Amino acid sequence: MQRSIIALLQGDIYQSLKYHPATVPLLLCLVISICTQNGCIPKNERIKRNIFLVTLTLFACNYLIKIILPAFA
Repeated sequence: MQRSIIALLQGDIYQSLKYHPATVPLLLCLVISICTQNGCIPKNERIKRNIFLVTLTLFACNYLIKIILPAFA
């Protein structure tokens, strides 16, 4: 996860997604959660839930792929 964030900070989106595909949705989820708590954007629980589910699904898929196919990880 740290390598993915470092690659993203360096501007290498491809490498970031290669390291961990859920980094970008996780950051998006965090930004939206913070903005809704501060009142920057209106609260929309459906959007927050969907982004959270996408992030959780990507985490789970990434984990399972690394367990099942360790040569490709």
